[in-house]
Amino acid sequence: MTDVDLRQLAVAYLTAVHDHQPPTRAVQEEFGFTRSDTGRYIRAARDAGLLPPITKGQATPAEGHWPRSAKLLNNRDMWVVCLTCHQPWPCPAPDTLHWIDTITREHP
Repeated sequence: MTDVDLRQLAVAYLTAVHDHQPPTRAVQEEFGFTRSDTGRYIRAARDAGLLPPITKGQATPAEGHWPRSAKLLNNRDMWVVCLTCHQPWPCPAPDTLHWIDTITREHP
């Protein structure tokens, strides 16, 4: 996959996170990949810094300013917040803003 393809994959993955859908399944369905290819391409996007790193053996991101779903205690409303600072996503942290610039940058 090219860098542009990995960016599109990362956008699809993070859109699914934002919409509270299983992100791996969303990528698989959107791109028509096999299950094993989907995992390999998601790993490539993580290695390229387009998706948050995960702790080995866990599906949740490792430390850092990355999006995660959150739920209000008094009802079932869901929204996306920063994993570290708990600000609404995208948070104002410099590394978040740099990452958003990286993932949305147009390449010739």
